[in-house]
Amino acid sequence: MGSTTKSVLLCLSLAATLVAFGDAGAGAAVRQHVVTEIHTQPGATRFATVTLPSGGPKALAVRQRLPDGARIDVPLGLTVVIASTDAKSTTTLRPDTSFTFVETGAGERSSMAHGSALFSVVHGALNFFQVKYGQTFTASARGTVFSVDTSGRKVTFACKRGAVDVGYAARLQIDEASGPGRATARQSSETSAAAASARSHVVRTVDVITPARTASVSFAADAPTPAKTFRSPTEAQVLYDAQLTLARESGDPERIASALNNRGVLYDDKGDYDRALETFNEAIRLNPLDAVTFYNRADVYYNKLDYKQAIADDDEAIRLDPKFADAYSDRGDAYDLLRNYDRALADYDEAIRLNPSEADFYYNRGITYGNRKDDDRAIADYTTAVRLDPQNVDAFFNRGVMNKRKGDVDKAIADYTAALRVDPAMADGYFYRGLAYSEKNDLDRAIDDYTQSLRLDPSVAAVYEDRGLAYSAKDDRGRALADYETAVRVAPNLPYPYIVRGMAFLYAGPLGRARADFEKAASVDPTNAYAALLVELVDRRSHVPSRLPEAAKRLDMNAWPAPIVRLFLGQSSPAATLAAARNPNPVTERVHVCLANYYTAEYYALQGSKDDAARLYGLAAHDCPDVLQREPARAGLTALGV
Repeated sequence: MGSTTKSVLLCLSLAATLVAFGDAGAGAAVRQHVVTEIHTQPGATRFATVTLPSGGPKALAVRQRLPDGARIDVPLGLTVVIASTDAKSTTTLRPDTSFTFVETGAGERSSMAHGSALFSVVHGALNFFQVKYGQTFTASARGTVFSVDTSGRKVTFACKRGAVDVGYAARLQIDEASGPGRATARQSSETSAAAASARSHVVRTVDVITPARTASVSFAADAPTPAKTFRSPTEAQVLYDAQLTLARESGDPERIASALNNRGVLYDDKGDYDRALETFNEAIRLNPLDAVTFYNRADVYYNKLDYKQAIADDDEAIRLDPKFADAYSDRGDAYDLLRNYDRALADYDEAIRLNPSEADFYYNRGITYGNRKDDDRAIADYTTAVRLDPQNVDAFFNRGVMNKRKGDVDKAIADYTAALRVDPAMADGYFYRGLAYSEKNDLDRAIDDYTQSLRLDPSVAAVYEDRGLAYSAKDDRGRALADYETAVRVAPNLPYPYIVRGMAFLYAGPLGRARADFEKAASVDPTNAYAALLVELVDRRSHVPSRLPEAAKRLDMNAWPAPIVRLFLGQSSPAATLAAARNPNPVTERVHVCLANYYTAEYYALQGSKDDAARLYGLAAHDCPDVLQREPARAGLTALGV
């Protein structure tokens, strides 16, 4: 500490040459720094340099005055001591350190790129004194002596006297970590694995170190890996409100901005997006150089479905911190939802390059590969995600969806079972495993899983529908109809509950009940081609004029099942309809051929071609992957007396 004391005394002798530093209430004075000492160790071969904001590096000299924005680079073998603003602070830069004086105001702010330094702050002379390391750590002192060492992958703050607040970035976790969005009700084998991806909030955590508590503390240099955990939102709110009060009292705009960031995170987490935006906007006004706040504001825009603005904020976060892996991943999420899969994958690739041990990045990339129908790469990424994080229930679940989509039902069941081991209260896990068991015609296990899913979440109409279909396949019509009735009651504004219930009446009667359900489905969703086709089947059975030509005006006639619609419009033939069902994806082709067989069987049955109808009903009843498709075909055979 001897050299530090000497430098302080020397600074005092130079005080008359410095511009006076005003109080917090006065106008901002010009901050100046004076080099007081340069110590050269034996064997040193280089000199310290200063790079001014408007020029290149030059040799540093004793008594040289430096403005804000000056960067000092100290090579091995040298130590540099600098006094700032009437010697209110003294900075000792040790060998192999790069340091920049940033700005003044009601206090002093500096930043370190690397190395180690010792800071001495005159008690009560400044409203705040802050030193920052990269985008990750900050230290703020109120009259003390402390040091910062950035060697290795740790940043260590050592406090000699007084107190130092150390601010760093951390992921927020309230109660149990909330997982990314999963696929929800009625998802066919052709849809993507999940509707959302894993996203994290980042808060600014403040730890106060004092010699009375601990003389030093170290943090990993690649934060925000740690989690700042609270038992409840209220617990977090209490701490962050107190943090903001102290920050406002300090007058430190960056500390205030950090506290506002944390409050904005809580508003975002509670879904109060307008207040979150207001709070983040204020934080950015106070500190427009904090990548974390732009990153968090991007999440608010993402939640408000403003993906372009989310991308703009993630762009700024990445510009401010090119190594902010989470910002790349979140920007990839937004690009994915805008269906710019190439840019999404490029962002996930960069996030993984920066942090290859983060399971969520592989999970997110897996979703995009799934959306691109690249199931093998999606499965590979989900596999990596669960290897890195064996508790990643959603990665197991989505891998199951991918395996089911590829037609590997046994692997899908294994994945859903693994997800349920991690989270036994996962209603979707039981539902989707039940669907897989139904495809294997293991109806008792399917019914057990559907029942367990409904016990956990009785609000999903699709589960009642599929349990009803399983009961129907077991010839338990009473329980099947009871489940269909519940599905309609739970989801009266969705078409499929009416379609499924109507199918139960199409063959067993009364036909009027089938007509009412199909018409309701068509009115709920006029773009649903299957509802329009089923109305056509009832109309032909009732010998009334066809309504299909008018309904077809509202359908997408460039997508499946348009070939089936054309068959009933008289614009195509059964052979052409079956040919149109061919698809390069074997799983998709199986579904299309199944539906083509069923509706073409209906077409023949309505024309009185019993043998052709029976043959195609039989193919559908045997080959269709879903009980929703198999059961009507089986009922059609029964109606023919086969």
